[in-house]
This record gives sequence, C-alpha cells and structure tokens, in this order.
Amino acid sequence: MGALRNALQLMSGATPADTTQLQAERLTRPNPQILSPWTPQTGLSTIVWADIFSEAGMPITRTVAMSIPAIAKGRHVVAPKIGATPLRVLKHDAETQTDAQVPDPGWINSPDPTCPVPPFHRMTWTVDDLIFTGWSLWSRVDLATGFPQYVSRVPRDDWQFDAEGFVTIQGEQVSSERVILIPGPHEGILNFGRTAILHARQLLAAAARAGDVPNPNVELHYTGDDELSDAEITELLRYYVAARQGENGGVSFTNSVIESKYGPSMDAQLLIDGRNAAAVDMARLIGIAAAMVDATAPKASLNYETTQGRGLEHTEYGVEPYMQAIEARLSLDDVVPRGSRVRFDIEQDLGPVQPTGPVVED
Repeated sequence: MGALRNALQLMSGATPADTTQLQAERLTRPNPQILSPWTPQTGLSTIVWADIFSEAGMPITRTVAMSIPAIAKGRHVVAPKIGATPLRVLKHDAETQTDAQVPDPGWINSPDPTCPVPPFHRMTWTVDDLIFTGWSLWSRVDLATGFPQYVSRVPRDDWQFDAEGFVTIQGEQVSSERVILIPGPHEGILNFGRTAILHARQLLAAAARAGDVPNPNVELHYTGDDELSDAEITELLRYYVAARQGENGGVSFTNSVIESKYGPSMDAQLLIDGRNAAAVDMARLIGIAAAMVDATAPKASLNYETTQGRGLEHTEYGVEPYMQAIEARLSLDDVVPRGSRVRFDIEQDLGPVQPTGPVVED
C-alpha cells in the first residue's frame, strides 16, 4: 500500500523531502489516511455551497442535474453500459510478450456478503459517481495476501474529503487500507457544468410557463380615473392569472376600465431549438454524441452513419474515458499483483468489428 500512498503524494505536487516528512508524520498517527491528489490544485475537498448556488438559490446537486432529461438520458446510456461490461484480469508474459487472462479474483463477480449489491449495480453507480462528482469510493475486505476479497461501493452522500483532503466516511477519517479511491477522467459535471446546467433548467422552466399559459404576453392597462393601490394591483393580477390558468379554457373578464393589451407571443420554434441546443450541451458535458441523448447536432442531416459506427463512436468517445479511469485505478498494485492489470472486456461486449460490412454474394 506504500506505493499507492507515494503515488498519491507525488500527484499532489509534493517534493521527495516533503513526501518523506509526510510519511513520517502519518506513521505517528494511529490510522494512516488516503489523501486526495486534487486537493492542492483545485480544493475540491473544500467546495463551498455558495460557490455552486444558482441565482435563485438552488444548489447544483445530482438531483437537480438529473431533472434535466438530456442529462438523465446520458447517464442512463453511459453508466449501465459500463456496468454490464465484464471485467477481466490480464497478466503480461515476458517470454511471449503477450497478455494472458488469469482467473478472475473473487471480488470481480461476487458481492460483499455484508452488502449484497450485484457487481452490475456496483459498477453502474461507480460510473454515476464519476460522471457527476469526479470521484467514487469502494470499501474493501482483504485476504491474507493483502489483495481484496470483497469490495463495495460507498454511497456518494456518505463520504467526502475533509479540509485536509483526507477521505471521511460519515465524518470519520478512514484508513487507506480499507478503501479504494477511484478518480474519474474529469472533476464531475456538477463542478464544471454549472452554467450549462442552469441554462438547460431555465429553458425547461420557460417551456413549462408556455404550457401553463399558451398565450401572448399580456399587459392589463388601467383606464380609470382613480389610482389603484399596490394591494389592488396585486389582487387584479392574481385574479387574471388564475382565470387564464383555470379550467374554463383560459377565459377571463375585464370591465370598462381594464384593457388587455397583448404583446408578441413566445416563438415556439425558438423554444424547441433552444431546448435541442441545451440537450447537445448536456451531451457535451458528459462526453457523448448528441444522438445518444436524442438531440440533433448542427448539420446532422448531412452526416451518414451506420448503427454499428454510431455504437463504436459511443464506446470510443463516450464510455471509454470512464472505463480507462476505472481500469487505471484497479490495476494498481494494491488491488492486483504487480505485472497484472484490469481491463473491461469490450470485444466480448461489442463483438467483432466489421468496418466494411458483411460479405455477400454478387
């Protein structure tokens, strides 16, 4: 496990002397901890809610992001796809210069008996963590050899980085020997996609308002002699809006001193195009093709693509970055023996590639 700690410390930017001193300090602690390599550069462990609040005071959380259909579709496309792809352990043969598959460790296909979550769900929600927050955490139960016997995903709401960058589970610091910290390919869409997510929510709200009152903008013009008080104006507007949204077909009543003036109506096509553009942006945040979230990219009608080509694009540019991040972490020497590496069996999942199509008779 020392190799993992050294690697994480080097990633944090510490010098060899600093690393030696830090190791000495940690050895004096009763419970050595695992340090977030992102902490010195980005301070992700000390995110302040005020930094990610919307103008209306709403925090940009996973729940808020998943309320946007394009993000939900992208998550549903990427996470279960990786969750259903089998993991394999390969060992390099120096004599033949080839990689041979070795028997799978028990943790790959077996759930932790104390937390019987199937491996599919464990991996699916691991990818979910990486998409939204850029990190995922597994707990581990080791064999006598020091390698994992069972692993379980720790729910993202149950753990965090403390002010010093160490991992805590429900407020308690945990030993690096008890967990596997998995960094993603980016810092999470909740951290860098705030502006785009808010814009998509605003378009959804605009569409909802247009659906509630599918009429042009209205000004109630008062032509009477006596000035209306603020309370009377508020009551008039409340009555008029309630009538337009009621079950009477949107019919309202005005008397001789109230004149309804209609402004330009909302451009339906502009709203449709705006929501499509927002869906394309959500796909870009996740890193998948716009077609995967049922959005239309510019000039899509001029592009020709086959179903297989679309699937390969989705795998190469959409799911592979998340796969590679997980593979890289699980291939470290604290999870599998030195000389072995963990890989997703993509070929078994996709089948052989036929770039020119099947052979047919003339």
